[in-house]
Amino acid sequence: MHWEGENLDYDSGCGYQFHNGFRSGTCYPYNVFDIYSRKKLNLVEKPFMLMDSVWLRREISPEDYFLEAASIVDTVFKHKGLLCLNWHSNLINAIEMKSFRYVYFSIVEYIYKRLKQEG
Repeated sequence: MHWEGENLDYDSGCGYQFHNGFRSGTCYPYNVFDIYSRKKLNLVEKPFMLMDSVWLRREISPEDYFLEAASIVDTVFKHKGLLCLNWHSNLINAIEMKSFRYVYFSIVEYIYKRLKQEG
């Protein structure tokens, strides 16, 4: 499948699988480059920095995950970037995620407070 042929405007699939952070090295959207045709595509990548399943893979405490997430949120705000979270709807209520569920809401609340601070 060729993304542009499907009339997609953006993708948000670029991020780390085993830890949070800036896989693309940026928190800004950018045009995808097709290495085969050697041209910039109209498709925009909006890289994600935080993903829920990282917690399952790393087995860190919910508190440590939140602190890591807050640090990433702060970095994105500092650079006035676009914050993208990859949160899977099938995991939010999964038994494996029971002790982690509140972290999502804590992150969203933290983002909301940062937005209010920014005015």
